[in-house]
Amino acid sequence: QGVLYVPEEARFSRLRTLTEGDDIATAINEAMKQIEALNEDLKDVLPKTYKRLDNGTLIELMKAIGSIPDDVEGDFFGKAYEYFLGKFAMKEGQKGGEFFTPTSIVRLIVEIIEPYHGRIFDPACGSGGMFVQSARFVANHKKNPGTEISVFGQEKTSATVRLCKMNLAVHGLSGDIREDNTYYADLHGSVGRFDFCMANPPFNVNGVDHERIKDDPRYPFGIPRVDNGNYLWIQHFYSALNNTGRAGFVMANSAGDARSSELDIRKQLILDGAVDVIVSIGSNFFYTVTLPCTLWFFDKAKRQTERRDKILFLDARHIFRQLDRAHRDFTTQQIEYLANIVRLYRGEKPERMENSEDLLCQHFSDGQYRDVPGLCKVTTIAEVKAQTWSLNPGRYVGVFRDLQKALAADVARFYKAILPDPAANEFLPMNVLLEIVVEKIKSLTPPADISGVMENVELLLDNSIAAEGYVIRDNPAPYGSSLSLDLSHIDFDALRAMFAQGRKRTEIARLQGALQQKLTQMVRLNRSRMDYLEQFQRMIDAYNADSNNVEQFYQQLLEFTHALSQEDHRTLSEQMTEEELAIFDLLTRPEIDLTLAEVQEVKKVARQLLETLKREKLVLDWRKRQQTRADVRLTVEKVLDQLPPQFDTALYLTKCTAVYQHIYDAYSGQGNSVYSPYTP
Repeated sequence: QGVLYVPEEARFSRLRTLTEGDDIATAINEAMKQIEALNEDLKDVLPKTYKRLDNGTLIELMKAIGSIPDDVEGDFFGKAYEYFLGKFAMKEGQKGGEFFTPTSIVRLIVEIIEPYHGRIFDPACGSGGMFVQSARFVANHKKNPGTEISVFGQEKTSATVRLCKMNLAVHGLSGDIREDNTYYADLHGSVGRFDFCMANPPFNVNGVDHERIKDDPRYPFGIPRVDNGNYLWIQHFYSALNNTGRAGFVMANSAGDARSSELDIRKQLILDGAVDVIVSIGSNFFYTVTLPCTLWFFDKAKRQTERRDKILFLDARHIFRQLDRAHRDFTTQQIEYLANIVRLYRGEKPERMENSEDLLCQHFSDGQYRDVPGLCKVTTIAEVKAQTWSLNPGRYVGVFRDLQKALAADVARFYKAILPDPAANEFLPMNVLLEIVVEKIKSLTPPADISGVMENVELLLDNSIAAEGYVIRDNPAPYGSSLSLDLSHIDFDALRAMFAQGRKRTEIARLQGALQQKLTQMVRLNRSRMDYLEQFQRMIDAYNADSNNVEQFYQQLLEFTHALSQEDHRTLSEQMTEEELAIFDLLTRPEIDLTLAEVQEVKKVARQLLETLKREKLVLDWRKRQQTRADVRLTVEKVLDQLPPQFDTALYLTKCTAVYQHIYDAYSGQGNSVYSPYTP
């Protein structure tokens, strides 16, 4: 078990003696067959397609491998295989996600469930990353994985089964890996059999034949009525555990708040007492989708402890390392830190192998668990019930919103204090990013119900201001009567004349109302115009503080109207549509130092993105489905990757988020958008 025997004639030392005159590809293929013949676990697993490569390439490959010292220490070849698996998965994108789970996610799952000893099961095992990291965990704790753990896997794709078996072999491991569709076949007789279960199953799978599984004991809480496989997987992981077993798995965010029959199943799971920890993971960790996910953890043993009625919620969305524009992971310190929070919650001692003490001391310097707003909270089942049995950490740890707003305010204040010093440019991307985040948070916060107050205000206005419409007599079109108000058509001389005739405050109120209406429409079409709205509000605040200065305020309103009119017609000067201009402004505001040629590049990118999205991606109800949302986000990232070099990684990520949010807010799909009724 765990030993790979290589016969003399198949060893690398013999293959290295071959020259370009020999048939090297055939020799390597024969070596693979001999290794398979003497190692049952590798039967029909090793590649035997080396004839695709010419002799020169194979000789260079063997030279590169031969440069590795014979006395290299540690799991060198296993780590090399793992490295190439990750690179291959990243290149393959969507297909890569079918067999590879990012290592940092796997390590976090392993660190939290702590598989020191016993049977480990992964019914969607892919290339076997869960098994490899479990073995590494055991080895890090000074024990022999070959004697401490046994691994059992199932995978429906034969090519992926081969990847898994090779992965185990190069790490000196062996396991029982079988091929079949897990929904319908339980090849390991899993119910109640395993000490640990880990998996990254496919999300939101439809088309599972419920009739074929209606009496399957792996689904003790019933078959969900919806056409979605998430709660089949969740029950499978639960039922595979013995009475002291632990499970850790990746799950779609939507599962935590799923309704109807899925809610009923989730309620039963929670009342059972096995749900232990739920962790929110940020976006861009996976190669298949950019969307965030959630890690679920079961612990059936906790039902006999004081934690039976408790669940730990962890929000790790703000913890990550940025690898490149499109990918993130956890550092080893961050993994240990998050796992140590769980250990403190369980009453265990934290580990210090990865030097995470500084992170832990920020909130847990005394070595005791405590709730930390924006990071972690222990809730009771009664609290979860009050939240409609939600397992979304944001429902419980959600004070992070307030912390984010406070942080954004501090950063903005410091940033403005540095201006106009050129050193402020260094902090511009962070300032913009935080502004976008806060705007999104505000958009997600339900507005207060002030309808009663507004009714009283409107009644007061009706009784105090003349009822006739605000009409410029020389222009028969009602001023402010529609969303398509054209400021360039306002007769300012007529306005001044009416102002001079009296009723100054009434005329100011009407002009102010018309501007407010126009501003609302303009900002709705282009969020980068928020600075105009803020300027307008500052003018109003100043006027309210000194209401006697009527003439000065009126003059300010007229000047502001001129500036707003120029902005309203900037589509002509930029030679862009209103839709294109909105994306262009999001990409270039606050001002970025670009040449004229680079400005044209950005315009081209904005046009290309809009054209691609409207032609291919913005289907009906695209915002309601995870896959279509992910597809739109990926398209935004791919097209914006063509931006000029001035858009470094931090600025690129900021712009991707801002543009995606704009698309999400403005376009409902199939030709419908905030621009549909608008004609410039």
